Amino acid sequence: MLVNQLSRFLLFRNYMQYIFNREYRKQPYAHKRFDKDFRKVNVIQKLETVQESFVTWLQEMEKQNRKFSPFNLSATKAFNFVESEINIITKPAIFDKIRFKNWARVDNELNCQISNIDRALTNEGLFIELFYRTTEALINYKN
Repeated sequence: MLVNQLSRFLLFRNYMQYIFNREYRKQPYAHKRFDKDFRKVNVIQKLETVQESFVTWLQEMEKQNRKFSPFNLSATKAFNFVESEINIITKPAIFDKIRFKNWARVDNELNCQISNIDRALTNEGLFIELFYRTTEALINYKN
């Protein structure tokens, strides 16, 4: 249960780290919602600070005598960040004929989930809820 939640948060962080800077505004889920100034919003800056503190904590845990090292923190692909004997299971893509890979799979799920989000939320709230639902839809673990 813990590894699932940590993995979801790390996927969210990795997406923001590797993709958010470059191509996110081209995606339908982001269009007219998360513009170039979005990351300057105080809530998002605080979120990114928490994400980086989380990674720092994971790095520190790897260096301990009784280390905790479930993740490959240098992974650059969407679903290859899990280490050890834990097997990540990504749920099947919505469209069986179209197989999205790597970060395109995350983009596709974000595009699918955006229609399920309450429009009354603030832009920041919508963003967090969107990633919560997306990571929930994408990540599961085999026992």
